[in-house]
Amino acid sequence: MVLEPGSEFAGYTVLELAGSGGMGTVYRMRHPRLRTDVAVKVLSGHAGADAKVRARFEREARLTAALQHPNIVRVHDCGTEGETPWIAMDFVAGSDAERLVRSGPLPVYQAVEIVRQAAAALDYAHDKGVLHRDVKPANLLVGEHAGQPHVQITDFGIARGLGEPVTTSGSVRATFAYAAPEQFGGGKVDHRADVYALGCTLFHLLCAALPFPLHTVYAIVNAHLFSAPPLVTEARPGLPEGLDKVIAIALAKAPGDRYETCGALAAAAFAALREPVRSATTIVVPPQSDPPRRPAVAGLEGLARPNSAPAQPPPDRTAVDLIGHAGRVRAIAFDPWSSRIATGGDDQTVRIWDARTGKQIGDPLAENLAAHAVTFSPDGTLLACASGRNARLWHLETGQRLCDDVYTAVASMPAFSPDAAVLATSNSQSVMLWDTHRRNAFGKLEMHAGFGLGCSSVAFSPDATIVASARREEVTLREYRGGESLHGSLFGAQRGTLDHPREQVRRVLFTPDGRTLLTVSDRAARLWDYADNRYRVELLLPMEPVGVDVEAAFSADGSRFAVAHRDWVVVWSRHTGQSIRFPLATEAGPVRAVAFSADGGLLAVTNAMALRLWDIEARLQLGADVVPPVVFAPDGSTFAAAQQDRVCLRDIAELR
Repeated sequence: MVLEPGSEFAGYTVLELAGSGGMGTVYRMRHPRLRTDVAVKVLSGHAGADAKVRARFEREARLTAALQHPNIVRVHDCGTEGETPWIAMDFVAGSDAERLVRSGPLPVYQAVEIVRQAAAALDYAHDKGVLHRDVKPANLLVGEHAGQPHVQITDFGIARGLGEPVTTSGSVRATFAYAAPEQFGGGKVDHRADVYALGCTLFHLLCAALPFPLHTVYAIVNAHLFSAPPLVTEARPGLPEGLDKVIAIALAKAPGDRYETCGALAAAAFAALREPVRSATTIVVPPQSDPPRRPAVAGLEGLARPNSAPAQPPPDRTAVDLIGHAGRVRAIAFDPWSSRIATGGDDQTVRIWDARTGKQIGDPLAENLAAHAVTFSPDGTLLACASGRNARLWHLETGQRLCDDVYTAVASMPAFSPDAAVLATSNSQSVMLWDTHRRNAFGKLEMHAGFGLGCSSVAFSPDATIVASARREEVTLREYRGGESLHGSLFGAQRGTLDHPREQVRRVLFTPDGRTLLTVSDRAARLWDYADNRYRVELLLPMEPVGVDVEAAFSADGSRFAVAHRDWVVVWSRHTGQSIRFPLATEAGPVRAVAFSADGGLLAVTNAMALRLWDIEARLQLGADVVPPVVFAPDGSTFAAAQQDRVCLRDIAELR
């Protein structure tokens, strides 16, 4: 039976085909009264004619309906339409884990997080007396909830109660690549068969390969029964060796040698990630001959791929130019929603623009301020600008200037705390913190040990609970209480220190999810993972001596970081465990900024005199050195590039 979009089935309106398999088809349908989308699984005609298959299908509906867990797909209804059985379940907008891994190994934290959520669901089902028996990436649906990845287990089609007998012929319906040895040998099958299958799933997500990638059923079964578990570190060098032990225990031949629960497996995997791991050999990209200086993007020069044909703006997107400055534009910033752009230039004005229409919003905010850096607050209400030795702050809704010039000897980009209560300004020798709530006085915050003179960098955790400050050989972690800024100190008790013996810490930075801290010293970059109320080194990446003019950045998903210093930039990736070193122009001066595109595929490094843009995967410089600045929109759709006295907005696809 093939259902066409717009047709009716069992009272639901068919919207589209969502997937199909040997036993049936899944459609996205709409509930007639609630107007919500559901996934309706329809048993195929030939399968429905088999009484045993129908019974198994009905068993799936009954068992799944009894399981109420956020990581298990809910069953809403079931029945028979004519002679066709069906089940209505949650519709999960997203993909399954098997499709995600087709393009390559998942970031290690993403893979372990998927397994953690699946483990919570499986342990719940086991507590309810239900064994899944077909755990595999294709049965893990990965959607999104409250902006975070959300995993739901589906397909309990061959599930059994833990007290029910399981025959060998029934058990091998499980996908062979993930099935436990006892499912082939006729032994007792219990919840530890799901632990084994979840271990196989973790290996697949980490390595984009099956644990036993053989070509015949006999060979696969024989490997599950007799071959040693595979090594993660051989399939994907650079991962912690502790993951080899996790897989070895999960895939033990005897059920009694495995983890007792799926949750114990996930916990062990997370613990293995906290082990220190040294990066694989650094790949050095040699300097390229000057690419042709011809336009690849309409209105821009220098951003050409070598040997590429000139590109035209896509027909569904209009190129936008921001025209209004009377001198060279030196500073560009998008707001958090990519809807507004702030620019500053040699005409000593700061202007706000509508990023969609290119029209200027209101009058210029500043006069007599040749800004070299501009930045929006995280809530988009404030704008900070730096010029020479001063910084200024504006409220964008009113256009009101909130302070007199702040003496900072500013050398780098001003930065806001996540709650916009604090503005940090810095140079190579000190960091000053300013309270944005004291709008008239804009007074200095109290200078704890760790702030002020001698402090080289400050970072706030994304949830605005921790502030990290770098000072000489150590990084100090303190509680941050932004909401109390009008009533008391912004900073609470010290939470710890991260020591770097005989080194000078230059930069400190949190990953976007706040789980990891990056520190860059004059000799190495370190990733620190937070667990059990303490930070441990996850990665140590040695580097040649680093001066004070170093900048660092994470990609939006936290899977990559870049460290740039004068004539080189190093990019480290969780996907590969490797670092790549790209050359920079030696005569371009100190590094001012490092930025990834929203998808993490492009890297822009801005020096005082030039900018280089790299395609990371291709290890290819995009065009000749460009006059900065070039800025990526947070939503990943566009980029902005200064062209003398104007700014060009173009589709980022034109750089690919």
